[in-house]
Amino acid sequence: MAKAGLFSAHQMGTCRLGNDKGAASVLNPHGETWEIKNLFVADASTFPTASGVNPMITTEATAYVIAHNVADRLAELKRRQATSPVAAQARL
Repeated sequence: MAKAGLFSAHQMGTCRLGNDKGAASVLNPHGETWEIKNLFVADASTFPTASGVNPMITTEATAYVIAHNVADRLAELKRRQATSPVAAQARL
């Protein structure tokens, strides 16, 4: 009978959230990358370090909050497009 090993890891700290653009963080506090507009990261890589326990609930909560940030941004973009003169002309 063959034996197989199993390994699972949550990669953390590889895509940190932060207030300062640069080496300390690659994402703004809303989960959007500093360098590429409208690219969001919503997983455990946004955590600064491992908490020492299974981070599943925290990962889900982070994804939930960032998803709401993205939804709010999309709703605002839709509102702006609906009220812009260019959008009004396109509807004619």
